[in-house]
Amino acid sequence: ERAIPTMERVVIQADDLLRLRQGRTLTFEDAPAPTGTVCLSDPSGAFLGIGEIDENKTLKVRRLLAFQEP
Repeated sequence: ERAIPTMERVVIQADDLLRLRQGRTLTFEDAPAPTGTVCLSDPSGAFLGIGEIDENKTLKVRRLLAFQEP
């Protein structure tokens, strides 16, 4: 995370993270969202990966960290 301090951060909730891990996209219809490359984190601030938000406010994953279910 320190290597990418200038990127906008987008917080991803657990249900949305599951969608992203399944290869789906997310759309921020009513919420303000930056465009371009973003840092993805969970609500606690833990780094999850890198994504890209286009002009239609659609988030596509570029890289996600691997994880194991508890």
